[in-house]
Amino acid sequence: MAVIRLQVEIDSAVYPELYAGLYAIERPQAREERLRQLAASGLLWEGVRMRGSAGAVTHPQPPATASVPVLFDVVDDGTRGSHAATEPPLPPALEAGVYRPGARSERVKRMRDRGLFKNG
Repeated sequence: MAVIRLQVEIDSAVYPELYAGLYAIERPQAREERLRQLAASGLLWEGVRMRGSAGAVTHPQPPATASVPVLFDVVDDGTRGSHAATEPPLPPALEAGVYRPGARSERVKRMRDRGLFKNG
């Protein structure tokens, strides 16, 4: 097996994070092994950088927002407990001029009046 022996000097002023990380390893054998691991991973990253990524990376396109409805939060006006008996506004008209049924359609009102929503 071929072996290359290197003596590396790491300046704490130039590479403070690397110096502190390697200095924190107490055993010299463990420090040498960690330096070999860092060198091997550095070589791998350099190879990827030189050749580019191994495969073509596709970035998904953001969805078109032109046809997405805008949703608004309902803000409490501070009158807790007092619910007004007003109907919510009608949703915007469809392209043909026909309105979508609101939250309380006539059919639902008749069902409620007949007691179909009472439990018990």
